[in-house]
Amino acid sequence: MRIVILGYSLLFCLAFETNLELFGQKYSNFNVAVYTHFEEVRMMAEKEWLQKTWSTISSQVHVDKIYLETFRDSLISEKALKSAIPFFQKNKIQIVGGITLTKNEQNLYETFCYTKKEDLQKISEVVAFTAKYFDEIILDDFFFTNCKCEECFKAKGDRTWEDYRLELMTNAAKNVILKTAKSVNPKCKVIIKYPNWYDHYSEAGFNLETGPFIFDGIYTGNESRDGVLNAQHLQPYLSYYVYRLLDQFGSGINKGGWVDTGGATYYDRYAEQIWLTLLSGAKEITLFNYKELLYPTRKDLIPAWESLNTSFNYSSFKQHDVRFSVDGEEVAIYRSNELQIPVGGMKLIVAEGIKGKNWKAKNGIFNLKAQVNPKSDIDELDSKNNYEEANISIPNGKAISKKWLNQTYSINLINAK
Repeated sequence: MRIVILGYSLLFCLAFETNLELFGQKYSNFNVAVYTHFEEVRMMAEKEWLQKTWSTISSQVHVDKIYLETFRDSLISEKALKSAIPFFQKNKIQIVGGITLTKNEQNLYETFCYTKKEDLQKISEVVAFTAKYFDEIILDDFFFTNCKCEECFKAKGDRTWEDYRLELMTNAAKNVILKTAKSVNPKCKVIIKYPNWYDHYSEAGFNLETGPFIFDGIYTGNESRDGVLNAQHLQPYLSYYVYRLLDQFGSGINKGGWVDTGGATYYDRYAEQIWLTLLSGAKEITLFNYKELLYPTRKDLIPAWESLNTSFNYSSFKQHDVRFSVDGEEVAIYRSNELQIPVGGMKLIVAEGIKGKNWKAKNGIFNLKAQVNPKSDIDELDSKNNYEEANISIPNGKAISKKWLNQTYSINLINAK
């Protein structure tokens, strides 16, 4: 049986909040944003899917901002935006547009050519569409070029590729991205995200002499991933270093740090990116992406060193909630320390009661229901495995005291009503 808990966002909460009752509360020193990939924005046209997935995410981590991607290879439908935007407005979440300027991501992340007029026209159309819906837009870190087509060779002339691309991308930023966005929506702010590969910025046209000052802000890519198993071989410390590097342009210019599950390999590697980003002083952290916050925990992402004395507490990570109700009224939420409950295991939980103690009930018999994470069962193959109901007879029974439950089992009860 799979217990659907948010492997990544729960891990995030465990990393920074010792009191696990605080999932719904705003964090004191930083904001949390979630970036939504094009495919998940497309799925948000289905209101039932949107409601169910958001209930799962928001039950695990407080979210202040949501990025809705309008372009990645192709343009999102207005139907999806007209479903998602009112939904998040109703939930009082700040909404920002996202653009990933890829022509064909499957073709080695093919980007646009910023020399060709037809490509610049397409980019202008994407920005105009997005600015119509959002007062803020973030450019994912694909606003660069490595194109060496005939037109680029001709336009470059005797200059180096670096010199040509720095000027080319500055002009594209001013005259295509920013000009278009503000002509459609004068209130629209455009933020540029810089990637983790800081040592190659100028070669691809990321101009740090102009970009941080012509855009309305910058964002830092803190995705250090796995330094051994990932192709980039980035040092883990980069998640701290690159943010500090890009935080030197002046107060308020660097808006936050962005972490990515991709290439993280193990849960603690993802957690380390988060820790280092927040220790670097980031006031906002963006979790990429919406879909991956919905994944159930997987044993293959727990490393062999989980039992060693590391900075990441896997024993705390292996927890989920079992909610108990008596005669139709919820009385307690019990925290289990197991990653999974086998089929039939709920019968044992119900029979044993909280912390292995016998239940006490009026007249010695009552109807007890137990359910695992009822708000988070979107990926459960058989929802019946998450639920158990029984009439329990207790010798010498007496009425359950909610106060007694709360005081006696405060370590195990998250919320005793």
